[in-house]
Amino acid sequence: MSIYSEFLKEGDLAFDIGAYVGSRTDEFLKLGCRVVALEPVEEYAWRLIKKYQGLPVHVMLFAAGAKHGEGCLWLHKSQWPNGTPMDSALSSMSPEWISSVEQHPEWDLKASDWKEYKIVPMTTLDNLIWTFGEPQFVKIDVEGWEREVIKGLSHPIKALSFEFHSTLHMDWTEQVIDHLLKLGNYEFNYDLEDKLQLVSPTWLTKSELMWHILDKDIYGDIFARRIG
Repeated sequence: MSIYSEFLKEGDLAFDIGAYVGSRTDEFLKLGCRVVALEPVEEYAWRLIKKYQGLPVHVMLFAAGAKHGEGCLWLHKSQWPNGTPMDSALSSMSPEWISSVEQHPEWDLKASDWKEYKIVPMTTLDNLIWTFGEPQFVKIDVEGWEREVIKGLSHPIKALSFEFHSTLHMDWTEQVIDHLLKLGNYEFNYDLEDKLQLVSPTWLTKSELMWHILDKDIYGDIFARRIG
């Protein structure tokens, strides 16, 4: 059973923020959901438009952020040792995150991998909700830009997930959680390494969650659901 069946049922609306090649949109469609998928990298957005033609998926060539307007997307371009292009999901709106990734001792990445940038249209979660209606679930995977995306939400939604990496800016992860808790009463869980399986058998408070994920070399997605 899909991890998302805990949050979604047939006919529900889901937002896929940072859709990339559509793996999470595929999961939402299996549950019979309608999807709004945001992908600011033009190459991937056009693939999604073609892939979901005739299906209840609205693809937008947009980034999400704290305000409506435009933003600078740094495009990740790399190559395999034989010189052929490497398909990568590491394009980011966050220069600070890119700098951290470059300095990570276990990641073989360099500044020149992000030498190109593009100005892209940017919207907010609030604007998406105003346009399409309130989603039952929002998935956010935007390479270090999660904090800015959540700033564009001004009222509590039912459930969401966002990416974390315990060795990269956990203070930003905590700020996302704090923003959610200012909006409403939430409890938390997490999965690891895209296994799409909640790790904790019970839902956690913020302090319990941070105890589970701090000071460990792990990555995955934090899930938040509104209670009360």
